[in-house]
Amino acid sequence: MDRKYKTIIEAGVLLGSAILLVIVIVSSLAIFLGYSPMPQVVVSTTSMMPIYRGYQDGTERSGNLHPFRGDILLVRKVSVSTLEVGDVIVFNTPSVSEPVVHRIVARWQNESDYIFFKTNGDNNVPPDNWIVEEKDVIGMVVIRIPHLGWFLYTLKTNLGKILILTLASLVLFGEEIINFLGLSKDKEETQKDTNESNDQDAISRNSKRQSNSISKTIRKKESIYVISGMVIFLLFIGSNLFASVSHSPAIDCFTINDTSGNQSLLESTKNTMRTLSSRYKLVDTENVTSYFYPILIKLKSGGILNNIDYFEIRVNQSSGLYRWTIVNNYIGVHTIKGGIVSQINGTVEISITLFCRGLFASSPLTYTFPVILQG
Repeated sequence: MDRKYKTIIEAGVLLGSAILLVIVIVSSLAIFLGYSPMPQVVVSTTSMMPIYRGYQDGTERSGNLHPFRGDILLVRKVSVSTLEVGDVIVFNTPSVSEPVVHRIVARWQNESDYIFFKTNGDNNVPPDNWIVEEKDVIGMVVIRIPHLGWFLYTLKTNLGKILILTLASLVLFGEEIINFLGLSKDKEETQKDTNESNDQDAISRNSKRQSNSISKTIRKKESIYVISGMVIFLLFIGSNLFASVSHSPAIDCFTINDTSGNQSLLESTKNTMRTLSSRYKLVDTENVTSYFYPILIKLKSGGILNNIDYFEIRVNQSSGLYRWTIVNNYIGVHTIKGGIVSQINGTVEISITLFCRGLFASSPLTYTFPVILQG
């Protein structure tokens, strides 16, 4: 009885400690997210690819599902006045039934200091056809958790519910199911064990033999887990070390219509000036009209040890700032659809500055080139 009560007390202490740890983690996360009314969202569509990956193609619920894809985004409640062009926000709009995750491409305010935003999906052209008011903003995306969105979505489906019920049944009634299916010991082996249990010496030998067998099995499994973990860790570090040199951060951009990728804007010179003629109106006030010139942006990144943190696009150094945050430490090249935001027509100088992070990250890298912005 004492041993039984001791086991119950130990189980209660462990359960209480686990509950306390969960409360601390949840409370800390709530404080970090500013008690956001929507602390997390699951990316469902491809409008923010490849920065944020949705679990289905297109924007409709009938799109094809992709297993192991679909990011979970943590959303922080912030003051709308602190949001800038380039931030990714979650907001409501009458045009879409569910909250939208898109990037700010323009920001302005009226005479009453009421703030408005124009947004765009990283994988969309042209920009969104709606205007986001400050009252519609839920929060700003601060953390990306990859791949788990599809799993959470699956759990909400009928198949997911069946899987949950099946696992719960195995946990609660596993032994009864095994007995029912005839997978337990046969009668002769059961009788043999019963006869041996009547002999104290047999019990001791059997117990010792089982204990040794269990110990060997546990040690073998632990060795396999340790070796597998070490191999995976070394491969991960080795690939990132190699990528930090072979895929050091770089950027290139092209006109949106140049699908071949041969007309690099960075190769523009005064003798071979590139022209951007496609544009979309973002803001139309009494004083300023801004335009969004879409471009293809190719980003090369070298993993966790030498990755792009964010980049800025400026027009004539002082206008058209577009700050773009990269949230995943990938290896290789990503192609995204971005844009140059400007109120200027004619010949301008574009500067793109890469800000990197990681153990082998270089100082900010700046690329400048002339281009003609033409309506």
